[in-house]
Amino acid sequence: MIATVSANRSDTMRMFSGSRSIPVFVIKIFCTCFLFVLSVTLLPAAGSAASPEMIRITRERNRVESTLKDLKKQLSEYQSKLNSTKKNERRSLAELNNIRKQIKVYERLIVENQSLLNNLDNQIEQLQSQLQENRKTYQHVSSDFRQVVIAAYKHGGDRDAELMLSSGSVNSAIVRARYLGFLSGAVR
Repeated sequence: MIATVSANRSDTMRMFSGSRSIPVFVIKIFCTCFLFVLSVTLLPAAGSAASPEMIRITRERNRVESTLKDLKKQLSEYQSKLNSTKKNERRSLAELNNIRKQIKVYERLIVENQSLLNNLDNQIEQLQSQLQENRKTYQHVSSDFRQVVIAAYKHGGDRDAELMLSSGSVNSAIVRARYLGFLSGAVR
């Protein structure tokens, strides 16, 4: 069969070549050109039929590319906003840590001040207690002094020794002696 096909081909070549011998490659080039011309003439007919589909696909592609551009633009904007937000977050966290440190310092100052206030309150209470005791002592001494002055005025100078000896304690006698000394110095 293969031998028959080869024989038929060579006969066909001779048949086209006729009395003149045309090389086979020229025939091949001619056939190729003929097929090219045929495809070019038929392609617009097929292209015109496929043209609305191609236009639709082209439009769809353009729309998809436009959407892709918009999405890339939005992505870029979101990325920029995200970076800005992250930067603000870091700044806010730093400020928050600073505020926490300040709060700790203030809490420590409050504790120290509260301790100082408690100490001052205790000192004030002690001083008020001492003041009350001093007022009582002052009232007692002024009452004693008043009695001595009245007695010295009424009875004269003879009663000095009697006043000294009538005191309840040595300390009281010394205090009365001082008062009598002040009085006698003031009278002269």
